[in-house]
Amino acid sequence: MFGNDGGDQALGAIGFVKLPTAGRGLGNNMVEYTLNLPFTTTLPRGFSLTVEPAIGLLRNVYKQGYQVDYQILVNLNHPIIGEVVTAALELALDFPGDHNIGPRHTIDPSLQWLVTPNLQLDAGIYIGLAKAAPDWNPYVGISFRY
Repeated sequence: MFGNDGGDQALGAIGFVKLPTAGRGLGNNMVEYTLNLPFTTTLPRGFSLTVEPAIGLLRNVYKQGYQVDYQILVNLNHPIIGEVVTAALELALDFPGDHNIGPRHTIDPSLQWLVTPNLQLDAGIYIGLAKAAPDWNPYVGISFRY
């Protein structure tokens, strides 16, 4: 919406449609929809803050209907090695509309390494803060812009 062309703030809208493409026995075999609204702003001393509310229309665990799922992410990050390595701490709050699933809140420390202007490596861990969230889930990732 604004900010991708410079400035200290940016706001966007990201729509997702999940189509069932998994093999039999994997996934829920249902179409689902989500809308995210990320807002990022610069803070003093090189910090950056992202707040990203999201709303989803997801199938319930019994596949009997759709439930509204509410999420909000709050991410605070700061470069720690020049401008190429960034550390982040994120709080992810997930409030499923399906009452068979409890809240899935996590706190997520991570590192991002901008290897080149078009290649980034990520590593982090999701740490569960609620009973329905996994206790911990480490990850690594790679992003390439072409």
